[in-house]
Amino acid sequence: MARSRVATLVTTLAVAVLALTGCTVATAGTGVAERADRPLTPSLEGTVWSGTDSDGRYYVFRFKAGSRLAYTSPTGTFDKSSDTWTQRGATITLTFNSGYAVYKGSIVGNDMGGRASNVVGKKWEWSVRKQ
Repeated sequence: MARSRVATLVTTLAVAVLALTGCTVATAGTGVAERADRPLTPSLEGTVWSGTDSDGRYYVFRFKAGSRLAYTSPTGTFDKSSDTWTQRGATITLTFNSGYAVYKGSIVGNDMGGRASNVVGKKWEWSVRKQ
């Protein structure tokens, strides 16, 4: 009897851990699938983030619907179809001017950052915080 309780507890804990990490699992013998109701990293759509790059330049990124990216940089405010964003979980890619510059990074809570480069070989780092 004690062994059955331990097995049930272990199964329950395993399902809870997998659900919290966004995995789906069917528990043995129950036919019931458990899953997290929301992803660990919510979509960036509709959010605004601001911060600086390693050269000290200030940016504001506005994540719009349809993977459109509007932004403010030291050279002005832009909202062009050639500026886009993609998100896969906590991994983010920002593409400016149809690929002239690409920012790759990750999201951790209210912080996002990573490395960037452009077609002429310049490389830098960037970090922003959710507003």
